[in-house]
Amino acid sequence: MRTIQEIREFCNQVAAEHGFTINFPIEVNGRLTRTIGRVTSRGNEVVLMEFSKRHLEIATEESIKETVLHELAHVFV
Repeated sequence: MRTIQEIREFCNQVAAEHGFTINFPIEVNGRLTRTIGRVTSRGNEVVLMEFSKRHLEIATEESIKETVLHELAHVFV
């Protein structure tokens, strides 16, 4: 799971399993250096989910999966 498309597919799969839908952009951000993933919200609405380009390049598959699940937890709660 290294490409943004693979991450989007995984997010959609996990969301569907829990009765949610993803209706916001999921992007790679090359400027994230101290953060490996983040969710941006306005009020109660999620407007963006981003992942560090560097993390996706060097992290293990398991670490990427854990990061994605962590960020999805922010969305679902």
